[in-house]
Amino acid sequence: MGKINPIRVYCIAEEFDFNRLSQYLSGKTNSTVIKDTILYTPSTGGTALFFKSGVLVFWDVDFDTQKYILESIKDYLVGHYNKPITEDFSYMVESSQTGFKISRDIIYLNEETDLIKIAVSYPLAQSTKLYRFEESISDIIKR
Repeated sequence: MGKINPIRVYCIAEEFDFNRLSQYLSGKTNSTVIKDTILYTPSTGGTALFFKSGVLVFWDVDFDTQKYILESIKDYLVGHYNKPITEDFSYMVESSQTGFKISRDIIYLNEETDLIKIAVSYPLAQSTKLYRFEESISDIIKR
């Protein structure tokens, strides 16, 4: 059985200033732009995915590195949220697994590639962004 690894999703802004952010990260090496996503590999390990929609997904990135990245990208946020939304997930790689599945709140992958991480992260990012909209609507109704 494989090791269970963390995924943390942050919805931190309306959107990223995507061009400026990609230029900033390209100067740090280990970053690639794939459509509306920036794939970044921190020197401490793991993977960070920046979605144009203001959502950031960390795959197996330690907490201190997450804090550092979140602090370092503040200048590239458009419509910064005072109260970001975070969601936590877990994943495990099992080579015997055929394809992808979710069971008991764990995402099971048969291999750990960047494209699979993007494919899994996209709906997680969308779900977290939707939750942010729901909270905004709830706040408006309360007022």
